[in-house]
Amino acid sequence: MGTSILRSTLLPQNTTSAWLLPNAHTAHPLKSVGKPWEIFRLDSVPVSAGSHTTRAVDLYTKGGDVSVYHAVLGLSPAHGLGFAVLAADKARIIAPGVHTLLTELVVRTWIPAAEEAARAEAKDGFAGTYSLGESNSTARFDLVDDRQGIAVTQLVYNGVDLLAALGQGLGYVAADLHFFGEGGEVDGDGDGKKRRTKRYEFRAVFQNEEPEDPLWRKEKLMTIHECDVYWNWASIGGLTYGNVGLDEFVFHVDEQGVVSFEMPALRAGLWGKL
Repeated sequence: MGTSILRSTLLPQNTTSAWLLPNAHTAHPLKSVGKPWEIFRLDSVPVSAGSHTTRAVDLYTKGGDVSVYHAVLGLSPAHGLGFAVLAADKARIIAPGVHTLLTELVVRTWIPAAEEAARAEAKDGFAGTYSLGESNSTARFDLVDDRQGIAVTQLVYNGVDLLAALGQGLGYVAADLHFFGEGGEVDGDGDGKKRRTKRYEFRAVFQNEEPEDPLWRKEKLMTIHECDVYWNWASIGGLTYGNVGLDEFVFHVDEQGVVSFEMPALRAGLWGKL
């Protein structure tokens, strides 16, 4: 059942996406409720093995009890995996604690493992060097420890270093790509070969330069946090060129893997993977 939910084999994808959302938050900052979900936010999942940089992952669970039987279904939409724990106890005392401990064991084991597997898959698939014909344009993407997403390590367009230009003009020092959504199939020719490809859209989250003496640390501000200042989470789509977001990156993938990407704002076509 969990697999069918995550893969939307019984329901349309947009219905599943709307279903896997909280309907209300609780007084506890890490717990929300859905229909019928009991949602637990794991707020300290390392972004890479041994990293002190963490991210939040929402775990959608549904527990139930009938007489001496106890069960819990857990789903992690961010990783596309789930689990089920079943327990029974005639005394009705031990089983509830057992399935709670087993759930904790599964989460502690599989969520970090899934993070590492996702990073390895992203590195094999999306990392690498891309070029745009003969236009002196090169882009490089890689997975960097302690950084979320796919790091943009080089972005040169028509001989202009766009990362350096953004740094000088706006103070950005880094940019990471975060998966935004999956699109339909299109005809692409990233390496001169006509082929049918699938689109995967990412958004670049830009990092600001760290101030020497941050105000929010001295004053313990309630509305400004470190993540708001270093990383521009709330400004997606804010930096535009020709009314199209400069933070939008679309990768084209066929049955062999990633073949190209494009930045719609540049209107320059597809950058082929080398």
